[in-house]
Amino acid sequence: MEAKDIVAIYPELFREEEREYPVEEYGLGVGRGWYSILADLVREVREIDEARGTRSMLVQVKEKFGGLRFYLQDTTNDHWEAISRAESRSLETCEDCGAPGRMYNDGWVSTLCRDDARKRWERRPERKADLAWERCWRHDVVNNSEPAQEN
Repeated sequence: MEAKDIVAIYPELFREEEREYPVEEYGLGVGRGWYSILADLVREVREIDEARGTRSMLVQVKEKFGGLRFYLQDTTNDHWEAISRAESRSLETCEDCGAPGRMYNDGWVSTLCRDDARKRWERRPERKADLAWERCWRHDVVNNSEPAQEN
């Protein structure tokens, strides 16, 4: 799935002519592993808008603290519920590949599968000197502690 496929689900949501950073030029701001989550969310937003007879406008999509963030103008409770479900899914889905994932911290909190977390760590030689791989992977970001059991 490509960014343009997500835009095609509900083009009016993206309103490229009104955006400072068009998706076509700048992408969606998150990894491809979350594209299916975004596609489901965009479908839900379209259904909510159709039921209300309104048209939302997407303000921003990004990753923050390892999770998906999705901001709309004129958000209703139905929108917030859909966004919350998508954000929760992102915290269990590898942002790079879409496989089951968990939060990982190598100085930047991300939600990744073990393989993609390892790949990112290996691409950052400046981190190798001061962070042990196992500590980065095993560290419980939410509770700031070592987990009782490895996944």
